Amino acid sequence: MKKFLCLMTAFIMIFAVSSCGGGKSIPTDLLKSGNRVSSIISNETLAFSEKIEYFGDETLTYSVYTEAAAGFAYNYNIVEKIGDYTLYVHEGEIYSEKDGKICSVVLSNPAYTFAGFVGEYLDADFPLDSGVRYQRSSNEDGQFTYVTYYAEITPQMASSIYSAKLKAGEKIITTYKLGKGYRIYQADYGVENSAGEITPVARRTFEYYTKRNADIFSSLPDNDDKTYTLTLVYSNRSEERKIKAGTDIGFDDGGAGYEYFSDKEMTVPFSQTVSSDIAVYVKTNFD
Repeated sequence: MKKFLCLMTAFIMIFAVSSCGGGKSIPTDLLKSGNRVSSIISNETLAFSEKIEYFGDETLTYSVYTEAAAGFAYNYNIVEKIGDYTLYVHEGEIYSEKDGKICSVVLSNPAYTFAGFVGEYLDADFPLDSGVRYQRSSNEDGQFTYVTYYAEITPQMASSIYSAKLKAGEKIITTYKLGKGYRIYQADYGVENSAGEITPVARRTFEYYTKRNADIFSSLPDNDDKTYTLTLVYSNRSEERKIKAGTDIGFDDGGAGYEYFSDKEMTVPFSQTVSSDIAVYVKTNFD
């Protein structure tokens, strides 16, 4: 749920600044507004993917695929991949997959809704786009616009990127390849030292599709699969969830730190695959 990126962007303020660099001036707020999910998904574009590569001592690759959900109430379906871990949001249900095992993800905190979970994917924020940015140049080739910005690396930015060796005071140089409506097709990020030498630190690439990719969700349980009832038992209430048979169960409380048990006495931590109706006893941070 883009938690990987959300952790890195915490407490970073974003400013949009344009200046008199070479070529046409393109304020960065146009890039942000043009690349929100709500701006991208349309009658012409039903899905898109973003791949992010961080370059450092090792290369870290992260990707997220987003499409318009078939069910209007759910807005978007999402697939997030980092390493051997995959998270799926599909037609109102959430799953994770690791080592070939599918886990049903249950949102257990009433304050952390499905809309809030999906909402973490819907903005256009990116850690290296923070700070006060100034335009250096722009040019066009008839199909795409290429625009370059620079910004001083802040201490927050330097500490936010895994494996990228950034130093406060150096400059981050960003070159975007933009299509119609300021839609980003590629963004290259590099660090410029005092000698003007640029070291690549990250690249983002985007692809846009006119059709949904049904195959990307093929490993998930079918709608016709048997379901069981999971009852979440709190100290003052209970709630029911429908869980597909044969899946493990995981919980997401939005960072609240809840604990889950198989017994009323809350002595046996819960951990099992769904094969029948089941109750889980939840210890919240208010208990």
